[in-house]
Amino acid sequence: MKAFVYKGPLSKGLEDRPKPEVVAHTDAIVKISKTTICGTDLHILKGDVPTCEPGRILGHEGVGVVESVGVGVSAFKPGDRVLISCISACGKCDYCRKQMFSHCTTGGWILGNTIDGTQAEFVRIPHADNSLYPIPAGVDEEALVMSRRSHWAYEHGVKLDFSRPGKPTDNAFIESFNGSLRDECLNVHWFLSLDDAREKIERWRVDYNEFRQHSSLGNRAPSEFRLARLEAGNLQF
Repeated sequence: MKAFVYKGPLSKGLEDRPKPEVVAHTDAIVKISKTTICGTDLHILKGDVPTCEPGRILGHEGVGVVESVGVGVSAFKPGDRVLISCISACGKCDYCRKQMFSHCTTGGWILGNTIDGTQAEFVRIPHADNSLYPIPAGVDEEALVMSRRSHWAYEHGVKLDFSRPGKPTDNAFIESFNGSLRDECLNVHWFLSLDDAREKIERWRVDYNEFRQHSSLGNRAPSEFRLARLEAGNLQF
């Protein structure tokens, strides 16, 4: 099969590699139909990720069709269309039981890192029952694979849209907000439950909206800016 291989810092190439086989009874072999290049892959190619050694097939996201499964796989069968999670999870270790799947003792971020990944014609998926997600008929694979959290978004019915009809420029401000939320909240906390996530995100939101000064608002907090506009009588929605 053809595969995209990391050969060392600033070195990469397309190679012929053997098709992967089931190794553990919980494995599945997936024929890739679509995959992506993540920012993490770019860090690997620069040599910034020492756990990823030269010779590794990159990629940790994708969609495809199950080719074969181990005897311990019960949730999927050959022919099933699946979304591949970037995180592999056994579902049994202490971390998985706490829903901290990225710290799974035999999984986590291993695809395209410590084992061969999805930027190939076929990939071996460990812990398939907990690391694959079924794709119903009619779902657009191309749209699905573009989100790193698409399996979560699919399960929760998330839809993308402009923040206000006819106001596409809002999205630039939203992306700035998203970057701050990701860097200051999502990337620095462990969320042990949905309630824990709500509490920590709400705490961050209140600080961002009520107390933090923003240069785009004249070095005022949003609450101060809103009050000033109200007093001036020119606040519009």
